[in-house]
Amino acid sequence: MDDFIRQIDNRFTEKEFWRLKKQQLRNNPIPLWLRQAEHEPQSFMNTDFLSLDFLNNSLFYACAYNDPCPIKHWSGFVHSFLYFDRWYDQECFQRQIRPWNLRGYDCFFNAEKTLLDSGQVLLIQDEIARKLEGRVIELIHSYIARKASRREIRELLANEIPPSGDFTAYLYLFRKLPYADIEGPRLLSLCLLKAGSATAYYHLFVKNEVVPRCLSTFNPGMADVIRLNHQKGIFYRILKLNRAGLSPYYMYKSAFPEYSVAVYDQPNPNPRVPSIWTIKDRPRASRSGLFP
Repeated sequence: MDDFIRQIDNRFTEKEFWRLKKQQLRNNPIPLWLRQAEHEPQSFMNTDFLSLDFLNNSLFYACAYNDPCPIKHWSGFVHSFLYFDRWYDQECFQRQIRPWNLRGYDCFFNAEKTLLDSGQVLLIQDEIARKLEGRVIELIHSYIARKASRREIRELLANEIPPSGDFTAYLYLFRKLPYADIEGPRLLSLCLLKAGSATAYYHLFVKNEVVPRCLSTFNPGMADVIRLNHQKGIFYRILKLNRAGLSPYYMYKSAFPEYSVAVYDQPNPNPRVPSIWTIKDRPRASRSGLFP
């Protein structure tokens, strides 16, 4: 039982306890880059988009599709949501994301940017294959872990390349409406990335030696040929290449052994509130309630 739990008065009901703890976790200040983007969004797009500060304050959600829960329940814990899915396109925001996730918010800026062209994607995947050659990895469809060759790793990663071949980012910046009676911060950022999650993580985080504030590989779908949420899958091997270490927090339940301490794990939540886990021996909440 962590220090935060000991600080809660026993007079609170269980429902009130989880509500208070959730409020504490969502009490992080809006980062400087997002406050500056409110006033000069095009300048932000040219200089701070995908900067180290931007990446470090984000939730990296692999194969996110249209899951509304992280934004609805945990905006304020992070202010930048990076949703990855190889099937995203220009229409996904209005068709699948907006109706569920962002009631009470006004989109004051949006932009589209090519992250990697098809040739660059293949070069990065070849670099990953060189670094992971000979490592024990679960391979396509067999789900048998064995030492993988460079060719097998390239074939594995090819399964997450979007049909267009390139990786594209669709950025949306939001401001809470003055009359909105909702929880959540005044500003937040959502970026839908039409990209393969494992390749993009290597390109954005491993090569820059930075980690996202929070990570999730919870919902990879039925065609999870790269075994995103498995300890012997290639994504976990890519995570371990990062000299900056692992993300301090994981959203939902992880198969990765490092995330063994529950920060927020409400039993039988209704509506569904994603749990948050951290690495053993990380510091708990400070007196202010902020989590590092």
